Amino acid sequence: NKLRWFKDNIDTSKTLYTDEDVHELIQKYFERFSEEEEKIKEVGNIKGRHIQNRISQDYKIKFSVEQEKRNYETCGIEIPKLTQKESFDFFKEWNKDPRFLSKIDLVVVSKPAKCK
Repeated sequence: NKLRWFKDNIDTSKTLYTDEDVHELIQKYFERFSEEEEKIKEVGNIKGRHIQNRISQDYKIKFSVEQEKRNYETCGIEIPKLTQKESFDFFKEWNKDPRFLSKIDLVVVSKPAKCK
């Protein structure tokens, strides 16, 4: 779940995020499966192993991340609003209870034009 990932990876010592901080965090979000992809490659290099499930998982990961990146570069991706103090404070205090998902302020963020 995207919101859980952001909750687990925000810097709670900040009072809010700058736009640049948000884009750096999004890049980190895109790299969230890097370790798992490395493990899949390692298993794939072991001869004699049946790796069809791992390949399928690897494909799902790559497809998902590539689709998210395309969205970020074009129409944007929806993330918690971290650049407004009240929204960020609420998100920091959120205990991941699904009942409060609707109270989390979300914003669509796309890659800055200078980086496209």
